[in-house]
Amino acid sequence: DGRLGQVAFQRLQEVPWTVTMSIPVAEFPSDRPVQWFILLGVGLGLAALAATLYASRKLTRPVIALAGQAERLLRGEAIDASSTSGVREIQHLEQALIVAAENVQHLHREQERAAVAEERAKAEADAAEALRAQVAQRQRAEEALAAAKARLESTLSSITEGYYALDAGWEFVAVNHRSEEHFGKPAAALIGQNIWRMTGMG
Repeated sequence: DGRLGQVAFQRLQEVPWTVTMSIPVAEFPSDRPVQWFILLGVGLGLAALAATLYASRKLTRPVIALAGQAERLLRGEAIDASSTSGVREIQHLEQALIVAAENVQHLHREQERAAVAEERAKAEADAAEALRAQVAQRQRAEEALAAAKARLESTLSSITEGYYALDAGWEFVAVNHRSEEHFGKPAAALIGQNIWRMTGMG
């Protein structure tokens, strides 16, 4: 009939026929509703995108702030307890970080006290070891002195002649038995006495 139309056809499988349908273009529905649906979909998509960006920004800001608080926690510093988010989960996370920071600070104080106590104990142990070394050295010196005195007494007792030793002040420091007989006094009474006063010459 001279009108512009669109033709669709389908070949049938059961019989060797082809079904054909022709529809005038003027009878097709308008594209405007479709365009309005597209514009509405685009608008809703943009609105959803804006809402998503707003919500994500609202969530990421407190999360970034919590990340900074976590770094302070690792350094053992106090954490700001002021909540900047209305999200309950983030508030719970902030409270957990505050409790963790208090525990970390307590742990650091305990470690510092333990380190001080360890250093003090080490210093006391070093002092005790030094004192034991001094006592042992003094004991060895006393044993050496006693051995030297014993050797001196043995030497003096073996000398048949009179023998005595004087210090720089002319006082007796050692006397044998013959000298005791010579001065008429035992060695205990002669030790420390001035020889010149003993002989009446001083």
